[in-house]
Amino acid sequence: MPGEDSGYEPYGHAWAINMRCYESWIVSGDQKHDFAVITLDQDIGLQAGWFEIYTSIPSNSIYLGGLNTAGYPSDLDGGSNLYWNYENGFDVNEYNHWYWLDTYGGQSGSPIWIFDGLNRYILSIHTYSGSGGSANYGTRINQVKYDCIKNWLLVDTTLIEKPDLTVESTMHGGFNTTLVRPGVSGFSAWSKIRNIGTIQSQSFDVSYFASIDNVITDTDYLIGQEFISNLNPTESIDSEWTGIFPSTIPSGEYYIGWIVDLQKSISELNENNNINYIYSEKLHVDGTAPINPITCLQLNGSTESNVWQNVVNQPIFQWEGSNDIHTSVAGYYYYWGTRSDGTSLFFTNQSSLDSLKANSGTFYFRLQTIDLLGNAAPWDTFYVFKYDDIPPTNPEICMQTNGTTEYDVWQKSINNPFFDWSEGVDNLSGISGYYVYWGKDSEGKSDSFSHFSYFDPGRVNSGIYYLRIQAVDQIGNANNWDTLYIFKYNGSSEDNLEDIEPKNNPIELFIKHPILWVSLLLGGLSTTLYFMNKKFSFIRKGREC
Repeated sequence: MPGEDSGYEPYGHAWAINMRCYESWIVSGDQKHDFAVITLDQDIGLQAGWFEIYTSIPSNSIYLGGLNTAGYPSDLDGGSNLYWNYENGFDVNEYNHWYWLDTYGGQSGSPIWIFDGLNRYILSIHTYSGSGGSANYGTRINQVKYDCIKNWLLVDTTLIEKPDLTVESTMHGGFNTTLVRPGVSGFSAWSKIRNIGTIQSQSFDVSYFASIDNVITDTDYLIGQEFISNLNPTESIDSEWTGIFPSTIPSGEYYIGWIVDLQKSISELNENNNINYIYSEKLHVDGTAPINPITCLQLNGSTESNVWQNVVNQPIFQWEGSNDIHTSVAGYYYYWGTRSDGTSLFFTNQSSLDSLKANSGTFYFRLQTIDLLGNAAPWDTFYVFKYDDIPPTNPEICMQTNGTTEYDVWQKSINNPFFDWSEGVDNLSGISGYYVYWGKDSEGKSDSFSHFSYFDPGRVNSGIYYLRIQAVDQIGNANNWDTLYIFKYNGSSEDNLEDIEPKNNPIELFIKHPILWVSLLLGGLSTTLYFMNKKFSFIRKGREC
């Protein structure tokens, strides 16, 4: 009875022939869905007129501005007269709307509307009074309810029986993480689907997409699909896809959305309400490896990469310049060892290391940068550390190559020797050369240095000469002095010194040389000493003969 006033019906009356509401209200009295659409037996609105209905997102300020309501409160005139009220809104969420409008029992079902000067738009439906002076509230017409009401009105007007699948508010949709690695990370996306049509739907899919913009279409990147067997009218169902995020989706930033009945296999009352997306946050997809550091320094003392030294054996490395385009660097796997292609599972989230130690040899400091999702840069060598504190090995073979002589053997034919020796051995920094001594001192040393493994001393006088060397490596490590050759030369016209050199005891000597007996018997001490001095002025085996 529109406008009924104390029993007077200015527009007559109409009977209800059908009523539709949400199953959740029927079953459990859910206050979020306390509303119904009642079908009348006549178009009484042709006389009384119609309100429009309106919906927006809850954050729209329209819900907190000036609002109207009208109804039949039972505390005034026993509920027999129409009263109007204007006041501001107080609060709003997806399903309910609070306001300071004065209401009372009997006004349930009254519209909460705004007037723009030309038309009146219903925002919500009054249902409950606040307690203790708090705001009254009602059921807000959200997007799903808006579509549902439109569909229900259309059904009774055209008498067409069809399902109508629609997506609920995004407050029922979402995804489990904002950061994924394609082909590796687990991912879930969900939504709520409602049938606001008049009959049951057949099976349909809910397809989830990643889109670079907020227009979700079938040309976007498909994440996955869930298939639902059927859905009764006014009922809703929770949909969810869970799996490994597809490896085919490139790195980037995406909106996550979904499309119901992607192939349009179901004929619906409205084909334009099957798409929704999460507008409040985006998904970051990162399948791109981070960038390794640009520079790496060794901070303990002064060393150079790939240059031998014998001062520092406990390096400290510090590096910088790594980055990741889509997420951020989590840390580094590092390798410290003798393999040029070495890898390891040692990890640090710092950009320096100071607990390393090297023995003599070549060590490789290598890094692999890792981002938050486990994407890894290729292993790379950042410093070749060379430490050598081992002296080289002196040569083992030395030959006198001018004519034929023997080591430590007297001869009189060669007085201009030429020496060749085998190279010393140094497996680290390598042989640099040799300090060389040539002279008559069996323990002789010198500062004469040669890079070559041969020596030409020139001509010599009669006597014993010692060729001694000390091998030196590229960074100055030196072995002990070592005698490579004892060269003996006698160029005198006298008997060869080797021929008269005493090799036996004195009695054997006198037997061989009876002139010594004569000298002793004659008491010629000076002659004997002179004789002995002349013939035995040569040191051999540590004693003077």
